Amino acid sequence: MRCGGVTVILLLALLCIQDTTAKSRSEILGICLRQYPARKCGAPEWYRMSGNRCIKLFWKTREPYIDARRICRKEGGDLVSMHNVEEYSQVLCLVARSFKNLLRVWVGGQRGTNYHFKWSDGTPWKFTRWAPRQPDFFFLHEFCVEMNYGDWGRWNDNYCMDRKAFVCARKG
Repeated sequence: MRCGGVTVILLLALLCIQDTTAKSRSEILGICLRQYPARKCGAPEWYRMSGNRCIKLFWKTREPYIDARRICRKEGGDLVSMHNVEEYSQVLCLVARSFKNLLRVWVGGQRGTNYHFKWSDGTPWKFTRWAPRQPDFFFLHEFCVEMNYGDWGRWNDNYCMDRKAFVCARKG
């Protein structure tokens, strides 16, 4: 009987964690307000993320992927990696709170030497939120991952030299 009760509790918990993929900005902001409120994390413009990490959106200057990663490393972290719906939603909420219009941002995903995706911070690649028909490796030139492609929260593989805003993460 004990296992059945635990299963029911886990199912209810999963139902409470709403997936913020492909919703309007106002719906996303409603979910953010209820489930992922902005919590400051030390330095200005850094916000708490699960897993003892802090995240920051860099939007004032647009950078190619490698320069965005260099800036994140100077800040003591790397481009953000996401391992579950909660972390993904926290990143999406950070961007949606900051911009009324869809803003495409670099995240830490990149193709490795074997063409499989990996996170730039070295953590395992087990979670994705690809846009429909993505990744497509267009003209064999798309090695880096952006978020908010075509719709809020959707991922796309893109040309790494494109200049974009980006999200960094570091230990909190």
